[in-house]
Amino acid sequence: MNATEIKMHAQGLLDDTISLFRKELELARAELSQKVSQAQSGIISMMAGALIAFVGVIFLGHSATALLENYVSPSGAALIVALVFLVIGGFLLMSARESLSGKALKPHRTIQSVEEMAAHARNATSGQNREFKRETTTGKV
Repeated sequence: MNATEIKMHAQGLLDDTISLFRKELELARAELSQKVSQAQSGIISMMAGALIAFVGVIFLGHSATALLENYVSPSGAALIVALVFLVIGGFLLMSARESLSGKALKPHRTIQSVEEMAAHARNATSGQNREFKRETTTGKV
């Protein structure tokens, strides 16, 4: 293999790598767009559900307070109901925050594809380097 052929192979590898990176960027854009749409849909559903649940919680809290007033003072009943609702609300908020975390919205397929592409490029270049070294040591260049 002469120097011109090596340059042609290197240029071909470079062109293929650039093309692959462009395609990966397009894939990343598409996947990120999908993740943003998924997050928007989730947020809208959460807000609608929260609004409807809020109305129900108001009536449930009022009913629970009225029921507890048979056993404790009205202010004690209101305090107990408020504490129960605060604990439940805290757990729900932590759950929602986890589903909107960076880990849940991470573009896993794109990252995996880029890692595979990088490994392939490393293997391809190390294979060419070995071939070039073998040819230069045998005097076939």
